[in-house]
Amino acid sequence: MIVSTTKARKLLKNNKLETLGNGKPSYYVLSEKKPHKNLGGPYTKEEAKKRLGQVERFKNQDKEGTPRKRPLRERTNRYKRRRSKVNKVARR
Repeated sequence: MIVSTTKARKLLKNNKLETLGNGKPSYYVLSEKKPHKNLGGPYTKEEAKKRLGQVERFKNQDKEGTPRKRPLRERTNRYKRRRSKVNKVARR
């Protein structure tokens, strides 16, 4: 989630968060789950959106670094269903 510096200070309970210093508003990227983790900042709005995209892509990678097409749970359930059908036919 992208939040402004003042809101990030409240959520993180940290007064040491910096601003960009050029008079423009600065933003931080925080994790959605509580307790919120600081995932980067201070950024401009565009930089924060880019960083959030990087975080989301990283979350959807497997160990080899390739994007997953669907969650692992769905693949294993589908495999179990297919195997159970094969076993039922073999038992008859």
